[in-house]
Amino acid sequence: MSKFLIELGLFVAFPAVVSLVLGLVRGKPDGPSSTSPWHVRRREAFRVKDGLLYALVGVTVLSQVYSGLFKPPPNLFRTLDVSIKAPQHQLRNHWKQYADKQRFAANGAAFYPAGEDLPSAYAKASPDFDKFTYAHGTPYGRLDTLVDRLKVKGNRMLYGAYGEEALLDCTWCQTGSDYVTYVTSSLVAGYLWMALLVMIHGATPTTFSPRRQDWRTYLLSFLVVLFFIDYWVLLIDPDGRESVWPFSTLLDAVPSPFESELAARERHLFGFQTSHTLRCMAFTILSVTLVALDFVQSNAPTEPEMLQAAVAQAQVSLQRLQALQIQRTAVLRDQELRKRLIAHHKAEQVRHRRARKDPEFSRLYRAVVEGPDVDSLINEAHRYVNNVLEAATPGGEGYGFVSRAFEESKPDSEAA
Repeated sequence: MSKFLIELGLFVAFPAVVSLVLGLVRGKPDGPSSTSPWHVRRREAFRVKDGLLYALVGVTVLSQVYSGLFKPPPNLFRTLDVSIKAPQHQLRNHWKQYADKQRFAANGAAFYPAGEDLPSAYAKASPDFDKFTYAHGTPYGRLDTLVDRLKVKGNRMLYGAYGEEALLDCTWCQTGSDYVTYVTSSLVAGYLWMALLVMIHGATPTTFSPRRQDWRTYLLSFLVVLFFIDYWVLLIDPDGRESVWPFSTLLDAVPSPFESELAARERHLFGFQTSHTLRCMAFTILSVTLVALDFVQSNAPTEPEMLQAAVAQAQVSLQRLQALQIQRTAVLRDQELRKRLIAHHKAEQVRHRRARKDPEFSRLYRAVVEGPDVDSLINEAHRYVNNVLEAATPGGEGYGFVSRAFEESKPDSEAA
């Protein structure tokens, strides 16, 4: 219960933590840019906060890979290499063999204190036996208590659906919805961390990657969809998960060097562990995507650079207009140049009048200036369609010609 309250408090404080982290990451705004408006270039290639962000992403990737492949949630059935459908006596025999190996190993004292007798089944059934202390005192007591609880088929389904921690540590869980509530806190914590990582990535655009905020909405939407799928799998009834989960057959067929053949065949029965592994893979891919997006769009210009380029082009156009105005003023102030300008325009006017006298040129000129006659084109199209329909209608004067042409176009086999 205390673990649940602590996680609930962390969720309540999450918005304040996000605001604080984003404020620290953003830091002070950059000073005025020294980029020349005449030559837009990169002010910087890589910044310190880029390195800090990639370090955070690297830690996330390593933790997800380690948690998904090398340190998954505990699974007693896979540890003992026994099926979840095995009878209780077979599970108990495998457990005794495993416990004997652990007790007499080099670190056996950590598994169960040396010199203490193991409690018998009669002693554990006594009302005076402290089951809570026994289950939480030593690894042996925890697993032995778990084996005793797994003699009930319903507990085995709960174990596969919600994991070992929920079955043993949730003292107030009575129904499947209680176990879902208990597991949801840790599930949401993982997604909140990834959402925080995506928001930090989107809130820290730099010259090296100026378009990070453009992908933030898509990445957060992907996380939301993934969370609802993950939560939907968690809500499936453990007894009907084998028939409800549509990916069970495909999931069991995927080979893995980290699992035995028996464990691979029963992946869909251990929904909690399988979902954990797939979730870690998705988080790893998402983390790598954050870095890949930076390198893909590293050559994209920043908004200040695009504004500087637009200002540079506007200044060039303004200078050209100023030069043209100076040229016109100089021509109009000089008597000789003014006479040449007037003579030039008169010659152009004469050539234009001569060209307009040509009928072909006049027709093309009117077509370009006035545009096509839309009404005449529409009327011509209507006449063409009406002629075609009349020719193809039985009784029409063109129907016989169309029919004969159609019959002659048929292959010989069809005509026969």
